[in-house]
Amino acid sequence: MQDYHGIGRLIQEAVDGGSLGGASICVIRDGEVKILGGYGCDGADSIYKIYSMTKLFTSTVTFQLVEEGVIALGDPVAKYLPEFASHLVYAPDGTVEVERTPLTIQHLLNMTSGIPYPFDGTPSQRRMAELEADEIARAKAGIPFTTRSACAAMASVPGDFEPGRGWEYGAGADLLGGVLEVATGKTLEALFRERVFEPLGMADTGFYVAPEKLGRVAGQFHRDPAYQYVSRVETPARDGAGQDILTFMAPSDKVDVETPAFLSGGGGCYSTAEDYSKLLQMLLNKGSLDGVRLLRPETVEFMATPQLTEEQLAAKAADGVGMCVPGYSYSNLLRILIDPSQARVLGVGGNVGEFGWDGAGGNFCLVDPSEGVTAVFMMQAYECGEPILRRSLYRAIVAGE
Repeated sequence: MQDYHGIGRLIQEAVDGGSLGGASICVIRDGEVKILGGYGCDGADSIYKIYSMTKLFTSTVTFQLVEEGVIALGDPVAKYLPEFASHLVYAPDGTVEVERTPLTIQHLLNMTSGIPYPFDGTPSQRRMAELEADEIARAKAGIPFTTRSACAAMASVPGDFEPGRGWEYGAGADLLGGVLEVATGKTLEALFRERVFEPLGMADTGFYVAPEKLGRVAGQFHRDPAYQYVSRVETPARDGAGQDILTFMAPSDKVDVETPAFLSGGGGCYSTAEDYSKLLQMLLNKGSLDGVRLLRPETVEFMATPQLTEEQLAAKAADGVGMCVPGYSYSNLLRILIDPSQARVLGVGGNVGEFGWDGAGGNFCLVDPSEGVTAVFMMQAYECGEPILRRSLYRAIVAGE
């Protein structure tokens, strides 16, 4: 296969220069695979923890259930997790009050819920970090948690703002996973498998890596903060049910070989570049792939339509993650390009309406309907992506024929 747009050369140069240890990529244009390959220590079929790219599975299943009338976007979260009735939020003056706007499924999808990830930042983020530490300590003491119980416990953490009045990259998708479990009576693992992975033939995608596939797990690396060189780290298998962790977005040095106790709809899955491309092709095709329809065309159009208000966009521009994608709006667990001139700092040369998301290990995916292009780039690093390579790849992927 010819080196499409010099993409293979760009990746190999990063490997040869020591700033990348391993990677794989799949680019498809107009239904034709233009490049599918592995580099460095990784093969084309290497398996990666995809972290926040899991969110596209959660969004897909959510909208399937919306189409079927099982849930509605305006449903209060408290309908499924009653612990969120009278949920508290932090007011601008730092006091805590009962939220006036009920937290809904659409808030979770748009990251406008105020439900944070466990960081050392705002009071709400610190409370979430304390909750995570408490859950882990309880599990080690023999009191295990489940997706449902962990999501219910999140209700004890006041939101960072009134639902809909801001934007914060947080645990909305993880909480949504608990909502989907309650609404259907099935685990998130079963929902993903039955509704996405099996219909699309994604045989290497799931919440854990089967022991017989451990030899295909991608290499994982640390990046030197000053010189950007990488060094490989061990990735031991984690046996048991993984009840000593909440698999939020932070990179992990272990590989799950059994179903984790907490099924993270925001960051818990593993996949390959080729497998994940099937999901993107389905979205590019307005909900169907190879004769199998997962979503209606109008549903996919809604998913990829920007919905943030000016107030929410301003909050996104100030958010630690949101500011990393200038020129993009965000809706339904997708970044959506609205201003290519602002996004050029990322190397983006795409078109209005391009959408996708990234993963904490340095992975990223995109769908550019104007060009008929989908792309998945996979790597595994504690310090996320290789920034210079990322910009070069983005330009090459969306370059015209």
